[in-house]
Amino acid sequence: MNLKRQTIVAFVSPAIPLAALGLPMVVYLPPFYAEEMGLGLSLVGTVFMITRFWDVFTDPVLGILSDKVTTPLGRRRHWIIISVPILMICVFKIFIPQPGVGGTYLLVWMILLYVGWTLLSISHMSWGAELSSDYYERSRVQGWREFALIFGMLAVLILPAMIEHLSNGGASQQVAAMGWFVIILLPITVAIAVSLVSERPIPKSSPICWKQATVLLFKNKLLRRVLLADLCTGIAPGITGALYIFFVDSVMDLGKWSSLMLLIYFIASFCGIPFWIRLSYRLEKHQTFTIAMFISQLHFW
Repeated sequence: MNLKRQTIVAFVSPAIPLAALGLPMVVYLPPFYAEEMGLGLSLVGTVFMITRFWDVFTDPVLGILSDKVTTPLGRRRHWIIISVPILMICVFKIFIPQPGVGGTYLLVWMILLYVGWTLLSISHMSWGAELSSDYYERSRVQGWREFALIFGMLAVLILPAMIEHLSNGGASQQVAAMGWFVIILLPITVAIAVSLVSERPIPKSSPICWKQATVLLFKNKLLRRVLLADLCTGIAPGITGALYIFFVDSVMDLGKWSSLMLLIYFIASFCGIPFWIRLSYRLEKHQTFTIAMFISQLHFW
């Protein structure tokens, strides 16, 4: 394994604000806009559904652009840099809104937010896969990236937990604090990554059109299995994450403990990362994934 630890740490650092942004988008923003901003569950649910479908469309489009457009910085880093101002503006508008905003306001800024999100997340994941050609070193890179993602969730969860128990602040203060956390940390971590980590030269390959890609997808049974597994593993946490605040507050009547309980959950995830990285070395990725999903099924059951 040739990548130095400091190189990997610099590379994964943008995953911290990315995770700190992704968690509130799923868990905190829907109840905040539905209740605190007075938009109602129906309108907020519709807006978030539309923006998620929009994200489904932008992912392959921006992914193709990321592969085709090359600059002196490489194929990935310029897209990550472009995403920073887009995300900073959108986070400010969404996490620190003025009173009286409506559904159109939320829809427009969420659509723009997902453009910046896709630029950053897809480019960063693709860059990580290209840092090394070694099977086990790629596991190491992705393990460290997962470590940074969990750390970002933990860090951003400390803010609402402290506001809940120390200052008795409401949802507006909690959401604003998480927004400022992302706005401040995003340009710093991206600057560290793009300045300290270079892109590895990748041999040029023949471009594949949409028709060829679709044919390959339907012919490749193993790829279909991986994509189906990825879809299924995303459904359960997506549902529980979207309903978490509502359930803890309205059903369990533990609203003041919601952030602390979520913080404990991610601390457990954080502690388990070294174990799963080492297990992937011993059993390889597909068998480790199978064990992880079996344990998750027991948990949800």
